[in-house]
Amino acid sequence: MNLIFRKNQTKKFSLENFSSIFVILPDGIGDLVYWIPILRFIAKSNPQINFYYPFEYKKFDAICGAAQLNTKKVEYINKKNKTHFELALLISDDLDLLDSFKEVLNKTPVKIGLMGGRYRDKFLTHFVKKSLLNFGKHELLRNERVINLFDNYRDYYRDLTLIAGDISKNILDCGPYIVIHPFSRGHGREWSSEYYLAIMKKFINIGLNIVITGTDKEKQKIDHLIKSFQEEKKIINLAGKLELDKLLQLIKNAKLTIASSTGPLHLSAALGANSIGIYPPRKNLNPKRWGPIGQKSYAISYKKCRIKRCNNGNCACMNKVSPEHVFNCSLDLFFKDYKIIQKDFAQGQISLWNF
Repeated sequence: MNLIFRKNQTKKFSLENFSSIFVILPDGIGDLVYWIPILRFIAKSNPQINFYYPFEYKKFDAICGAAQLNTKKVEYINKKNKTHFELALLISDDLDLLDSFKEVLNKTPVKIGLMGGRYRDKFLTHFVKKSLLNFGKHELLRNERVINLFDNYRDYYRDLTLIAGDISKNILDCGPYIVIHPFSRGHGREWSSEYYLAIMKKFINIGLNIVITGTDKEKQKIDHLIKSFQEEKKIINLAGKLELDKLLQLIKNAKLTIASSTGPLHLSAALGANSIGIYPPRKNLNPKRWGPIGQKSYAISYKKCRIKRCNNGNCACMNKVSPEHVFNCSLDLFFKDYKIIQKDFAQGQISLWNF
């Protein structure tokens, strides 16, 4: 692979030569999930290496901490920390975060990452060229290009599986349920709120409870979404109430998770749980780029986008995927033992993806 190296260095690195690595993570859960295999590879290649993250990311410990990386050497530091690092992996392009650790980064001799960040690029000493990132390919495949910077890249094994802790203790005192995560903090195309209401009614009619997740800022929107719902006892709104470790347990024990391309969907896929993501066909947003990766995870999408302009909250292509499409697809894939009505799936118009 033809990589660009600064300082006229052409030799690949041996991870055995590093005792510490400072990692600046992405700020989205979905983005972070697709860096876990790379972090595991680094930990496995050198069991003695110490991982350091900015303290702001301690909230992500349940998915990037010691338990998930199978190492005991994970620490979270603040910008005043004077620890010397030998290697840095820069994933985030957050200007404030990068600037707050500017002194630390300037003293770190090797800083690796993917080219393409407006602020990150100026810090990188060694990187993968932007032209090699194959933007049509899945995000995970793009991230894995970093592995080629190391001399043992042939030893890489893709391990995307997340551990949910003690799943024998269900955090909810209710019957079987599905998880619905209706919003995406504006980071991606969202399905219609009316469609989510319609599909919730369909699942309640076959005896399932509904658990809705989201951020604390989304709680009011979710309350408004379900305020007129007659089956209130069948719906549990947990928006803003779960730490990440509890969210993992909740999703792992669910019968199904439904969402657009957002963090909980990718967590569900990585947990090996039943998942359906609703996607637009638009380039760089479609399942080919951001689909959930897992044996029990699927993406459903309208086949072709004919709209030149749309936005996250009003996407005509997303709304071409009807509640009936998603419900009938769910029944086919995960609920064959349930008594179901006749299906009406739009053959030839809707694509179903599995990675």
